[in-house]
Amino acid sequence: MLENSLHVNLLLIGIVTHLASYPQPLLRSFLLNTNMVFQPSVRSLYQVLASVKNKIEQFASIEKDFPQLLIQAQQYLLLRVDISDIPLESLTKDHAQLTNIIGKGRNLSEASQAILQPLLGNKAKRGVALPSIPSHVRNAILAAALFPEFLKELAALAQEHSILCCKVFGDFEDDY
Repeated sequence: MLENSLHVNLLLIGIVTHLASYPQPLLRSFLLNTNMVFQPSVRSLYQVLASVKNKIEQFASIEKDFPQLLIQAQQYLLLRVDISDIPLESLTKDHAQLTNIIGKGRNLSEASQAILQPLLGNKAKRGVALPSIPSHVRNAILAAALFPEFLKELAALAQEHSILCCKVFGDFEDDY
């Protein structure tokens, strides 16, 4: 997960989350049950996540500016969510302005920042863009920012799974 790009990690998280939310008890148990015993060569999702956590902690101990980079990565991801909430009409109206800004010799990130400035207000003024860091560091920082949110999602699914199991077993006992 630390070596993957942001988009690959988002796809991976989406796939695992969809599989865990699929209404198939065996699949849910396979992914969410931490007490299942597998063959020695088969790692559970819990073991994989523990391994990723250890890699993140190891990376955090090596990277000197990890806390500041993590905060910037979290703000960057939040800004991406805020941008996705902007109505499409307001972005297409400013397409001409975007091409005009790019035509003046600015790069695309500066141009998009100039377009989004009036739409996002103070959020865009904070300078949320990630600094120019090597791609492997950027990927690891973004993975570290995504990981707790992914764990929260899995915890919510596990809680839902446990409630559904209790409800199913309760209904089953009521029938007999």
